[in-house]
Amino acid sequence: MTDFERLIGRKLDIDHVYYHWDDAFPTAADRWDIRSKRILFISWQSETRARVKIPWADIAAGRQDAVIDARARAVKALGVPILLCFEHEPGALVGREGTAADYVAAWRHVAARFAQDGANNVSWVWTLTSFSFRAQQNGTSAGRTPPQALYPGDDVIDWISVDGYNYSGCPGRSVPWRSFAQVFGAWYQWAEHRDKPLMIAEFGLSEDPFVPGRKGAWFDQAAAQLAQFPLIKALVYFESTPRCDNLVTSSRSALDGFRRLVGTRYLNPPLPPGQ
Repeated sequence: MTDFERLIGRKLDIDHVYYHWDDAFPTAADRWDIRSKRILFISWQSETRARVKIPWADIAAGRQDAVIDARARAVKALGVPILLCFEHEPGALVGREGTAADYVAAWRHVAARFAQDGANNVSWVWTLTSFSFRAQQNGTSAGRTPPQALYPGDDVIDWISVDGYNYSGCPGRSVPWRSFAQVFGAWYQWAEHRDKPLMIAEFGLSEDPFVPGRKGAWFDQAAAQLAQFPLIKALVYFESTPRCDNLVTSSRSALDGFRRLVGTRYLNPPLPPGQ
């Protein structure tokens, strides 16, 4: 973490971590993040580490309350605000783990248990994919669950967030090159009317093998295009390579562009006096 911060020339404000249903969290690494003055952002999936799916209907019916209560008590004990998402990107899981209504009921039950257990230091972050909003806007979402059907309700949501990628440079992906605004525009048009702060919980891209320097230019364009989305209050990069080479070190121009993006004043607002 600290090596990456030195590489990009700034401290990270948010660390986004992912846990299975049966994982014990917060971990020692999470507590180190908090001591280091980063905001902890947990995405918690309804699947065990052994890949056993926990049906949303079972969660909603209270059959997983012992697990939920244990995590709520542990989070409460941190004593600091954190961000928490239950089941990010649920659209692809509808049909496998339950219906959209089951997902909404499960989310509301998890939030209610946390509140009952006194874990009021949680801000709830609802996360879908940018693709689901683009498909709906373009009229190509036939057979897919519309985003609004998965919305748990304003009373149990604090942030509306999204995962979005420019997949053009990924191996095996035959899709057009998309700018930051093209990836996130449809989601923003839907979310800006919900009266919630907005977050990009994951974003990334690979190099264009046919246009050297295009990835670095994408970061520069994103820095300018952010001005079109004033409700976005957090931007979290997915620094990973499992399927696509999203690493910011994929080229010198990519790293330079990323440094310029994360160094913009928009992403480095001045703190109030005394902080």
